Amino acid sequence: MSPEISPEDIIARTGELPTLPAIYARIAELTADPDTGAKDIEEVIENDQALAGKLLKLVNSAFFGFPVEIKTISRAVMIVGFKALSQLAMSASVLNMFPEGDAAALDYKALWPPAIGTAILARRIAQQQEVGAPEELFLAGLLHDIGALVLARHLQDEFPEVLRETRDNDLFLYEAEKKVLGFDHAATGYVLAQEWRLPTVIADCVSGHHRPTRAGNVEQATAVIHVACVLASGAGIGYEGIDLVPPLDRPAWDLVGLSPTQIPGLLEGIEDEISLFLEMMD
Repeated sequence: MSPEISPEDIIARTGELPTLPAIYARIAELTADPDTGAKDIEEVIENDQALAGKLLKLVNSAFFGFPVEIKTISRAVMIVGFKALSQLAMSASVLNMFPEGDAAALDYKALWPPAIGTAILARRIAQQQEVGAPEELFLAGLLHDIGALVLARHLQDEFPEVLRETRDNDLFLYEAEKKVLGFDHAATGYVLAQEWRLPTVIADCVSGHHRPTRAGNVEQATAVIHVACVLASGAGIGYEGIDLVPPLDRPAWDLVGLSPTQIPGLLEGIEDEISLFLEMMD
């Protein structure tokens, strides 16, 4: 690969990057508006019958365990809550942007459990520690490694070498990427987040989730995503074949304010919740 290649080059040179679904943008806009009501979310979801079907399937799954079948989105909104259903809808739209088997270099499904695990933990941390907006941090967690999907999809000659470096030299994925490519998936994801015009806080989380402390400072949201990512990896929710746990940035940990005794509670039931979200890819 030419040494001049950059994340910007990769994003600019391909016309086949997935576009962020319009429904994602609309739901994100609605959930950020304090005047949004259940009816607003219901109307958006019902306009996408495929999405509506997926959400009804999930709401009627064993995870929620409702005693009677929920047959309409309006009923689902009433029982689950419009914020929770909005989060499910946005997650479904993101998880289905990269079709199975689309990249020869990497099985996309291998990336979703750690992404979803990080997202769930970020939301739980935000709620428990009252740091940041839980829904926003959930999406930041879900997208934090989106750059790895882009690299795997569009650098199919080079990315297998990256994976070999991780296995042969016990490197973290981002270390192997920098060694082989000269940049990593966090930088690539940041450029993509800007291309998609995502909120700045999400783009910053994507960029800084491995190295959140910059110039002695760490942003609160990025700290949450970093800690969630490390906890997920430490719990075994990582990439298949890559068992290394990323180093924990101490300033980020201190800023989040967790204690080690809180970790088991944060991890409780997380595998079941990950399975719920993976159903959205079926």
